[in-house]
Amino acid sequence: MQNDLLLQYTEAFDRGDFDAMEAIHNRCADIPGLDEAIASLHARFDSGESFTEQLVRYRDGLQQRGEKAGPGHD
Repeated sequence: MQNDLLLQYTEAFDRGDFDAMEAIHNRCADIPGLDEAIASLHARFDSGESFTEQLVRYRDGLQQRGEKAGPGHD
């Protein structure tokens, strides 16, 4: 299974798992662009809706256009 840190982050965010979110934040030093991608989630996504569902929809749109999903998604 591929490592998908952004998906793991949104799942942790949705369930309020701050320990898991912190563990992913700690990986930012090792993965260029991951911290910017996480910040972008918070800036672009509606906090009243599941971040995971929003990420999946966003990625589906990228895939339909043939674009890459971004850092933290192998």
